[in-house]
Amino acid sequence: MNPELKNDPWNILLLVGSILAILIGFLGAAGSILLGVVGLFIGEAVSGYSSWVLAGIFVGLTLVSVPAGWVALKAIRGEIQTIPKPSPALFYGSLLLLIVALGIGTLAFQGDILPALLGPPAHVLAALLPVIAIVTLILKRSPTISQRRGWGHFMAGLWLSPISALILELIAAIPLVLILAVAINSSLGDNFLLSIWEQPDLLPEENTVDTILEVLNQPLYVGLILAYIGILIPLVEEMIKSIGLLPLIRRQISDAEGFLGGVLAGAGYGLFEALFLGQPGPGWAALMLARVGATMMHMLTAGLTGLGFARAKSTKQIGPLIRYYMMAVGLHALWNVAAVLMGVGAAGEALESTFITPMLGTTLAISGSLILVILSVGAYYYLRRLPTKLDGPGEREEPQSSGVESNSG
Repeated sequence: MNPELKNDPWNILLLVGSILAILIGFLGAAGSILLGVVGLFIGEAVSGYSSWVLAGIFVGLTLVSVPAGWVALKAIRGEIQTIPKPSPALFYGSLLLLIVALGIGTLAFQGDILPALLGPPAHVLAALLPVIAIVTLILKRSPTISQRRGWGHFMAGLWLSPISALILELIAAIPLVLILAVAINSSLGDNFLLSIWEQPDLLPEENTVDTILEVLNQPLYVGLILAYIGILIPLVEEMIKSIGLLPLIRRQISDAEGFLGGVLAGAGYGLFEALFLGQPGPGWAALMLARVGATMMHMLTAGLTGLGFARAKSTKQIGPLIRYYMMAVGLHALWNVAAVLMGVGAAGEALESTFITPMLGTTLAISGSLILVILSVGAYYYLRRLPTKLDGPGEREEPQSSGVESNSG
């Protein structure tokens, strides 16, 4: 046992954070189940089977958080163990189970076969298994670190970063929403928003929708929306994801350790998004596959920030951190813009909008999809290759079953 590591306050923080996460997950699951049961009695499905899927999500978050608490408890007792190098079977097994989960989810959500029973576990597994597979690849090629540090990165990315980013993004969206509300209100009459609030059935009227689309189609407002999605959100999220690097603040770390820390934090963030942004329905399987690419992008961009953080610490200069952070922001911005292009193109085709011709809609949808595919393939490539290219002490260190390594804590 190492008394210095045993008394490390990070052990307490990880344990307390894990307990809070488990408690939130339990309460969220209980509330969602109660909502589903009430829906059965009043004859409503409560947005289909979304309440049961939400319950499954919270159960999944609870189960994922339990190992972190156990690791923290062992660390408090002085048992600091390293993360063993994963077997290739874990990677291939995760991919095989992912195919099964997507098949079961398709039967549940599209075939309407026991959706409340089969849907929630399929959804959780479809979000979790890609994370396990990619993390397995990276751990195989990365330095040996302690379980406590690894779970600290992951839990910060899973819980702290998404909630913090959501709050900041909502605050940042207030000026944009006000500007758009004023523009729409002035175009449709000074009391339009008030009338919609009092009589919501006015909104579906064709003339009203066309006028709103005409306002939103103006270059100024299109630019503001794209700036928010393509610039502000990436700046906020890449900054907030660096919360997962906090366990490295006091350490002398290699480039590979910094990259790994960011990747694990990004894995938690990507898992959170995949769980809550994947929507049950006919297109569920395609959406969950698309979330695999988004998760890899979160892992890569957070890893780049971690790499910049490590180089900033070693050189004692802020330049490397800013450089790699801006690189992460650029990749994230490109991903968001491509997703918007694909969504606008698909919506234009579906709604037969007068502002988006069928040809333009198809072009936008195809262009956005190609960019997303290219970015996903690139993210996978660099997540595999970068750990082996980054030099640093301990990169090939073999794990110890119960030993304590000061560098690994």
